[in-house]
Amino acid sequence: MLGHDDAGNGGVRIAYDAESGVLTHDRTGAGTAFPDAFRTVQRMPVGAGRRLAFTAWLDVSSVEIFADGGVSVLTDLTDVKAGERVSVRGLGGPVELERFAVAAPRG
Repeated sequence: MLGHDDAGNGGVRIAYDAESGVLTHDRTGAGTAFPDAFRTVQRMPVGAGRRLAFTAWLDVSSVEIFADGGVSVLTDLTDVKAGERVSVRGLGGPVELERFAVAAPRG
């Protein structure tokens, strides 16, 4: 989750449904800088199964998600403010975070 609080307010959410093999990027909680029609859930079919390896690149106004070894790619605009938190948790199953890195902006 990017920028969500525990009540689910604000930010965006990346989720994987192992049963359907669909990875979603939920930006219905995106900031008020965008119109209501912008707040959508994008879906990307990926290989179904218990495990999914993916890479997510986040910057000031976008998220890019690469799955299936880069064969499946989803790119979306977001409105997550600098300094917002990022959290990872499993809902209905375990999650293993292999690597998490943050790079400071240049400038």
